[in-house]
Amino acid sequence: MLKYAFAAGAILMAGSVHATPASSQVNHYFSTMQLSIDSANDLGAKCSEAIKQGKPTSSGICVSFEQSYSIVLDQSERLNQELKDANQQLPKSDPRLAKLHSSAKQLNKYADSYYAKAGDSQKK
Repeated sequence: MLKYAFAAGAILMAGSVHATPASSQVNHYFSTMQLSIDSANDLGAKCSEAIKQGKPTSSGICVSFEQSYSIVLDQSERLNQELKDANQQLPKSDPRLAKLHSSAKQLNKYADSYYAKAGDSQKK
């Protein structure tokens, strides 16, 4: 089972957050992460619905969700490192930060639910 430690705040690990104009690298971070998280959330919603309808966590949509979630984790690590290497920081006044946080929280809810169900099915 994929181990996950993607807390909503984990996407902010790229150093401290401060108020400066956004660089192209910061813009890339926000757009890439938002797109990835939105895509994973869409799959998470579909997986959650499939589980409610009695489908196993091994169903195609849930496998796709797990893969997408893993991609988000990897991408977050990579982009955070790129920002750190470039000595860039996320601007705290940027409204995209709140949207990203909110989306990441929703993603974590889907992941928590999925992994709880996957763990239950492995115990049977």
